[in-house]
Amino acid sequence: MPKFGSFIHTAKKTGLTTAYGSSFDTSKFVLLNLNDAASGSFASPNKPGDSFQGNLQLFRLRGLAAGGLTNGGKITVKGTWDAAGQQLIIAPTTITLTADMQDVDGTGYHSTTMLTDAYVANATDTLYIWIKTSTGTFTLDQVEMTWVE
Repeated sequence: MPKFGSFIHTAKKTGLTTAYGSSFDTSKFVLLNLNDAASGSFASPNKPGDSFQGNLQLFRLRGLAAGGLTNGGKITVKGTWDAAGQQLIIAPTTITLTADMQDVDGTGYHSTTMLTDAYVANATDTLYIWIKTSTGTFTLDQVEMTWVE
């Protein structure tokens, strides 16, 4: 039976430990496979590495802010199809960090989200995420991209 309607998928990675500073660094990125079946119940039926076509939607980041990067601090995020950072698909966007609600122990974890709303197609499902801070460092712990098929 053919499928019809919209299907929502989520690709995410957790347990990350890369620290980002105040400039984009070609050696520091997150590779997110949009068709990753390990992402849970909202995963795409396609396999990682397959071609991708869909509408990129909500983008969520969580990590540890330090070195003067505090609640209300800013990070800039961009996304490319390639590891060289030349095939831009998510334009550089500056977003504000918000301290986690349950940060009662003062660990410094902050989160942010942004809506991309981009209909895209690519030969593979790989999305490279690049981050820089306004000041201090941001150590990424989690990244999640929701997209609609």
